[in-house]
Amino acid sequence: MTTYRPKEEIREGFEVYDERFRQMLPEGVELERHFTGTAWAEGPVYFSDGDYVVWSDIPNDRMMRWSISEGASVFREPA
Repeated sequence: MTTYRPKEEIREGFEVYDERFRQMLPEGVELERHFTGTAWAEGPVYFSDGDYVVWSDIPNDRMMRWSISEGASVFREPA
């Protein structure tokens, strides 16, 4: 893994750039992978009104969506 932050600053598989972020996390939180198959993912953004996450798969010219109820799907193609 390439990183520009000291390894001791990386916790639970993600990097925290602003310590205020830790205040939003429940104790003992872990990352869970919900999708593989993007060539280069960018994002994500969470939409609370629909309870889903959207991210870009730039080389494949698409945007992906993930929700608890539906899992992963193509949100928009072409992006």
